[in-house]
Amino acid sequence: MDDFGTGYSSLGMLTTLPIDVLKLDMTFVRSAFGETRDVRMIELIIDIADYLHVPVVAEGVETREQMMVLKALGCDLIQGYYFSKPVPPEDFDRFLIERGDSRPLPRERNVKSFPSITKSLTNDFTKIEYVDMLTGDYLEFSSGPEGELRILPDGTGFFDRLDTILLDGIVPQEEAAARNMLNRDHLFRYAQDGTPFTFSFAYRTPKGESGLRMLQTLRTRNADGHHLVLGVR
Repeated sequence: MDDFGTGYSSLGMLTTLPIDVLKLDMTFVRSAFGETRDVRMIELIIDIADYLHVPVVAEGVETREQMMVLKALGCDLIQGYYFSKPVPPEDFDRFLIERGDSRPLPRERNVKSFPSITKSLTNDFTKIEYVDMLTGDYLEFSSGPEGELRILPDGTGFFDRLDTILLDGIVPQEEAAARNMLNRDHLFRYAQDGTPFTFSFAYRTPKGESGLRMLQTLRTRNADGHHLVLGVR
């Protein structure tokens, strides 16, 4: 189904027609990354498609930020000028040969088995970190004071920035154990085998008040072995 969300396409048609792919209209992408910067509608559509075992294609993707966020939300395939503008046939053949080894691996789909990243923010998580274990690039999802969704798209050097991302205010006597737990090689094993992982440590706020910070891995749709999703309470 092309251009889902516009014209005659509707939710009702998803259950009555033999649809094998759902193509998200580019207006959703432009709206989600426009002034409101709210991707919750896109994730809701992906949730519905997951329930119906239908893969989702996002079109009109033009920036790295859009590509990374859509991948974190579980979009199966992504197309747009970010990868290439239309090219003549002779250049297209060369393009396919050069990109031939970079096809995405298929991923398993289970009905309603994956938690929503944005919904997790309403379940006592203060923020969600989506980390590429190979590069250290990361996305940070959080809720603003009015409940708006905030996305930090350009995070780099996750493991070099643990002090500000996760360990700010940590009680000194717990720092060594926390750093050991957040070691890249240690976390990589959790990303590869999908083992549930939870740990907590004490910290102090700027006002000197004590608290307990808990980190928990979330299994999301993109379980590719080198991305890890950490929920922070």
